[in-house]
Amino acid sequence: MQRKGDLNSVERRLYLIGVIGAIGAGKSTVAKQLEKLGAVRIDADAICHQLLESPQVIDAIRRRFGESVIDAQGRVDRPTLADQVFDDAGRLGQLNAILHPRAKQVILDRIADLSGHRKGLKVVLEVALLLESGWDRLCDAILFVEADEEQRKHRVVADRNWSVHELRRREQHQKRESQKRAAATVIINNTGTLDHTHQQVTEFWRGLGR
Repeated sequence: MQRKGDLNSVERRLYLIGVIGAIGAGKSTVAKQLEKLGAVRIDADAICHQLLESPQVIDAIRRRFGESVIDAQGRVDRPTLADQVFDDAGRLGQLNAILHPRAKQVILDRIADLSGHRKGLKVVLEVALLLESGWDRLCDAILFVEADEEQRKHRVVADRNWSVHELRRREQHQKRESQKRAAATVIINNTGTLDHTHQQVTEFWRGLGR
């Protein structure tokens, strides 16, 4: 039986696919395509956003960072919090200490629930810090999504309304792109058309069998 909170105890009935890449490369695009093909997608970013709505997490953030990061409605002011943590590695570590153990437990609980399904079920882990957090140890395959730098800049400006400075300050807290690429078992090139990306993902999926 799985011991909650222990990465090494995850039951191996599932086929786990990690999706990694630089910010703006298109990790979500690839993960969503795998979901359409039949995988179960676990999105750590969405989990963290949900956790930021939790009264316990809001209270912990208030105690650690003060009232300046809480808005008039009593919710976490995410842009203000981001301004504080992404320019200060120590503060980012403090935020991660609040969010990451909770997110890890949600993911482990989800995996435990899914392990009761048919053997060989494909599960996609969309975790921004997959390598840094050790989730890669569980993965049967790791897909690295690559795109050229200019495309990534364009995407984060257009889709997330970030500046290039915002992209750079967030990237500095992640492993280098070359390190992520070296850890991958499969490379998905997301520089061309969306159809081309989908073809590569579909080819990978078909190679897994059923």
